[in-house]
Amino acid sequence: MLGVALIVPLVTWAFAQSDPTNLSDSPYLRIDPAKIVLSDRDSRIPCGECHNLEYEVWTETKHATGFDELHRSEQAQGILERMEFRLSKRESLCLKCHYTANIKREQVQAIAGVSCESCHGAARDWVNIHQDYGGGDHETETPEHKAMRVAQSIEGGMLRPSSDLYAVAANCFECHTVPEEDLINVGGHPSGSAFDLIEWNSQIAHNFVQAQWGGPEVNREVTQERKRLMFVVGKALDYEYSIRGAAQATKADIYSKAMERRVKTARRDLDRVLRVAEIPEVAEILRIGQNLSITPNNETALIAAADAMSAQAQQFAQQNDGSELAALDPLVAGESVPEAEPLDEDPVVAGGPAPGDSGAALPAVDPGSDPVASGPSAPAAPTVQGERRTRPAWFPRLNQETIAPGGCGCHGDQLRWHGDDAHNFAAEPILNESGRAVEIATLYGLSRSQMKRGNQLCMNCHGTVVSGDESEEVFDGVGCQSCHGPAGEYASNHQSDGYDQGAPLGMVRLEQASARAQNCARCHHITDERLLASGHSDGTSFQLASRNGAIQHWEAPNLSAGDLNSAYGSAIASRPVPNVQVVSLPSPIASAAPSGGNARTPRAPTGRPVAAPPPPPRARPVARRASRSAAPNIDLPPLPAVSDSTATEDILLIIKQRLERLSQALGGG
Repeated sequence: MLGVALIVPLVTWAFAQSDPTNLSDSPYLRIDPAKIVLSDRDSRIPCGECHNLEYEVWTETKHATGFDELHRSEQAQGILERMEFRLSKRESLCLKCHYTANIKREQVQAIAGVSCESCHGAARDWVNIHQDYGGGDHETETPEHKAMRVAQSIEGGMLRPSSDLYAVAANCFECHTVPEEDLINVGGHPSGSAFDLIEWNSQIAHNFVQAQWGGPEVNREVTQERKRLMFVVGKALDYEYSIRGAAQATKADIYSKAMERRVKTARRDLDRVLRVAEIPEVAEILRIGQNLSITPNNETALIAAADAMSAQAQQFAQQNDGSELAALDPLVAGESVPEAEPLDEDPVVAGGPAPGDSGAALPAVDPGSDPVASGPSAPAAPTVQGERRTRPAWFPRLNQETIAPGGCGCHGDQLRWHGDDAHNFAAEPILNESGRAVEIATLYGLSRSQMKRGNQLCMNCHGTVVSGDESEEVFDGVGCQSCHGPAGEYASNHQSDGYDQGAPLGMVRLEQASARAQNCARCHHITDERLLASGHSDGTSFQLASRNGAIQHWEAPNLSAGDLNSAYGSAIASRPVPNVQVVSLPSPIASAAPSGGNARTPRAPTGRPVAAPPPPPRARPVARRASRSAAPNIDLPPLPAVSDSTATEDILLIIKQRLERLSQALGGG
C-alpha cells in the first residue's frame, strides 16, 4: 500500500499551499477535497488495490463513466450555459454530486466520477486504520482488534453499510433528490426521480469481500431480511430528504412544486409500509409530518421535522435486522397492498369500489339502497340515468405505462407555463372536495375517497394516474403525459435521442390539427350519460382554437384557428351529447350517522345541481412572508385570452389563479 502512504501527505501539502479558506464550505462541494485520497493518476489507489473486483464493477457503472461522458451531453451543456458555469469539472455545482474533487494544481478540480469515497466517506482519516489488521491479515485478525478497527474507522468518517445502513443510504439521497433550487428553476436540471435503494444496490453489485481472502469470486447476494431493512430505510429517507429539499425552496416555481410532489409520494409510500407492518418508528415519522406546510420559505419548521424523522429512521435501522418484517415482502417485490380504508362516509348514492380499469359498464346503482340515506326520515333519492364506469367508454385502451410526473425536467419553460395553467389545477376541486365535485361524484356513485383514486372515472380526465398506483389517491392534475402519451417506454429514448425516437414507443405527436383535436376531445367533450345526469358539464362551450392559443409551449409553428376548430368538429361528430335528465341530491338527507361515523351535512335542493356543503376543504397553504412597508413589486404574467365562448369554469379558474398569485406577492393572508 505504498501508494496510500505517498498520496495522503501529498494531498495535505497541496491543500496547505492553496487558498487557506475552508473549502468544505464551498457551495460547489459536498465533501472536503482535502480529505479525498483518490489518486488523479490511478483511480485504483487506494481502494481498488485491495478491492479489485469491486473496482472492476465500478468502472462499468454510470458513477464512473460519467466523468468522461456527462459533460459532453447536450443537456449538460445547456445547464452549464444557463447557470453561467464555464466548465463542469471546476467551480460548478456539478462537483457536488457528479464528481469526486481534489486539490489539483492549487485548484479544486474533479478527478473522477462518483467514487468509493463519494459513498463511503472521504478516506484521509480512516484509510490506514481500515487496512490495519493488527500485524497480520484479515484471517489472523482477532475479534477484539476488528471491533476496534471498525469503531475507529467509523470515527474517522468511514461509512460502512454493514454498521450503519442509514448513513450510507443518506449519502445517496443527498444527491438523488437534487436539493438545489436555482439548478432546477434556472438551469433546467431535472428535479430528481424515484430512488429505489434496493434496485440501486443491485446495480452496483460489488460485494466481493470474501473473494479477497480466497473465497468465491461472486457478488454476495443481499438476503431477504436485509432487503426488508433497506426497503424501510429507503422509504424513510425518501420522505426525510424530500422534506429537506422542500426546505430550500424560496419561491413557488418548478423546484418547489417538484419537491412538494416528492413529499406527497414519499409519505404515501411510508403509509403503505405501515398498512402491512406495525413499525413504531414509521408511525412516528408519519405523525411528525402530518401537519407540515410544504411551502416556500418554511425552512426552520421543515428542517426540524426532517431532523426528528432522521432520529426515528436511525433508531429503526440500528434496532432491526429485518427478520420480523416478513409482512413487507410483497411490497419489497413490488406487489400491491390492500387499499387504505376510506376516511369519509359512503356516498349517498351507493357506489362501492369498481373492479378493474376496463371501461366496461357497471350496473346502475339504485340510490335508494344506500343504508345511510334510507329510513323513515330520509326522502327517496333520485334515480340517476346511465351506467357507472371506471373509465369513459370512448377512451382508447393504452398498453404503455404512465410514469410519475417529474421526468420532463429538461423542458423548463414548458413546466413554468404548466405551473400556472388550468390543466395543472384540474384535480384540485376533487382533491379539495369542493361541494360541486362531491355532489357530482355522489350522484355518479362514488364516495369522497373513491373520486380521488386513479381506478375510478374522475381522474381519467382530471389527473395523471401513475401505473401501479391506480388504487391510490392521485396527486397531480393534467400533466405532460395526458397530452403526449404515457412515457414508460419512450421517456429514456426521448431524453437521449430526441423527439423522433419517442414516437414509435408511444409518444403522441401533436403537430397535426387532427391529432390535437382527438387528444383534447377525450376529456373536453363529455358524452357519458350517468356523468351528465349527475350534473357534469358536457363541454360544448369548449373552443379548441382559443384554448390552444393559451398553451404557451409549442416549439413548432402553431396551427390556424380554422384548422383546429374544423378538426375538433370532426373529432366529436361521432359522439353526440345524449339527452339526459339532470338530477340533484334530495333534501334533507337523513341526519342519522352510521355507527362510528359522523352525521351527514344536510344538503339544500336547488333548481339545478349546485355545490353541496361539504366539510371545510383542504385549502392549499400559501407561503407567508414578513410584512413590508414598501409596496411590493408584483410581477404577474399576462392574463390568458378569453372570449364569449370560454367556459365559465375556465374563467373562474383563471380568476382563482390570479388571486392566489396576488396573495403570495402580498405576503399571504
